[in-house]
Amino acid sequence: MFNPDHFTDAAKRMCALAMNDAVRLKHPCVGTEHLLCAIMGDPQDNPGKHVLISLRVKPAELLNQLLMLEIPLSKNKPPLRLAPIAERVFGKVAMEAKGLGFPYVGTEHFLLAMAKEDCAAIKMLENPGVKREELITRLLSMLGT
Repeated sequence: MFNPDHFTDAAKRMCALAMNDAVRLKHPCVGTEHLLCAIMGDPQDNPGKHVLISLRVKPAELLNQLLMLEIPLSKNKPPLRLAPIAERVFGKVAMEAKGLGFPYVGTEHFLLAMAKEDCAAIKMLENPGVKREELITRLLSMLGT
């Protein structure tokens, strides 16, 4: 299981930004699509954002895709629950980090965990042409493995 105490500041910001986006858009839960947009929308640098930029991902394109998703509106109040696929990602993210020898969980580990799932975030990246294998290769290269 994940321990938020082991999250980098960027990963903590990503979680907060994703929650804020889901609430603002009146989505019923936080999904991988919100996590992805939060990585790119972080006003500060983070390793996941660097990898996405190196793949020519544009924040505005991701936001447009998020806005176009047909997600039912909700009146849920924060904190929202995680979508089942996002729960799986959170369940795997610490294993990804630990398996690569990292004592912390960063945005790059979230991207890696999402890349190994069939989720909305990866579909959003594939739409402008990012290949899952290329994302994984870039992430592992950046992580020094």
